[in-house]
Amino acid sequence: MAADFISVNRGKQLGNSLVRSADLLRELRELIDKISDASSHSFEAGNFSMMEANFGLAAGQGANVTTMIALIKDILNTNTDVSGADRLSRLDEYVGRLAGQ
Repeated sequence: MAADFISVNRGKQLGNSLVRSADLLRELRELIDKISDASSHSFEAGNFSMMEANFGLAAGQGANVTTMIALIKDILNTNTDVSGADRLSRLDEYVGRLAGQ
């Protein structure tokens, strides 16, 4: 295999931002896997009360959050083909409903 590592001068603001974006993406993919694994072991037969307790969710939100996690996992960590408009819609919903709390 050919060497394909790209050396970046992190002393430059944009170079540092470039490397940081790759680091954040790697961290996000790992975090989504961890959250997905935890959520898939936190409910049984439509009973999401354990997941709601584990994740600090209001009663009745477990199924919805589980679906949102799965949709984001499809985009970031599977080879599922998610079209452009659907991909953006999923990302917007996840961020819009969960971010900034």
